Amino acid sequence: GVVGLRIDNVDGVFVDNVSIKYLNNWGEMGHYTCNNDSDPSHIVYSSRSTIPTNHYEATATRAISVINSKHVFFGDIHIHKIASSYGNAFGLHVFDNLTDFQFFDNFVVDGVAAASSFTHSDVLSVTRTPIPNYLPYSCAFALPSSSSSFYNASYLHSSNIYGHSTCPPF
Repeated sequence: GVVGLRIDNVDGVFVDNVSIKYLNNWGEMGHYTCNNDSDPSHIVYSSRSTIPTNHYEATATRAISVINSKHVFFGDIHIHKIASSYGNAFGLHVFDNLTDFQFFDNFVVDGVAAASSFTHSDVLSVTRTPIPNYLPYSCAFALPSSSSSFYNASYLHSSNIYGHSTCPPF
C-alpha cells in the first residue's frame, strides 16, 4: 500500500513538525487467488494488528504507520486528505506490538476516506465473501486497545472521516 511515514523497528524517536498531505491509493481490489485458503502458497500474511490485515493489503493507505517499535513520541503532526479507492485508510496506524508511545502536541487528522470507489455490489461482495478483501476501515487513529502506553487524548483531533466501516473510538 501507500505509506507517508513508516516507523519500523525503532527504539526512541521524536516525530515533530510533520505535515503529510494528499496520499491516495488507486490500487484495485485483491483477487481471490491472493488469499485462497486451499493453496497455502497464495495466503497473504501480515502481523497481528488493531485492524484485520491478514488479507490483501496493497490497497491500504497509511499516513503514518508504526510497528515493532518502542519509545515513539509525537509532537506537532498534521495529516490532510488520505484516501484509498478500495482499501483501508488511516491517519495514524499503531500496531499492537508498539510499547510506550506518547503525544506531546496536537496531532490533527483531517480528511480520511476508505473505499472511496466502492460500489454497492463491492460492499455486498466483501460482506458475503470477505476473502481476500475486508470491508475497509476509515480511521483517523487506529491505536492498540491494550497498550502499556498512556497518552493524552486531548491532543488527538480528527474531522471528515468517511468510509463504510470506521475504527472503534480510542
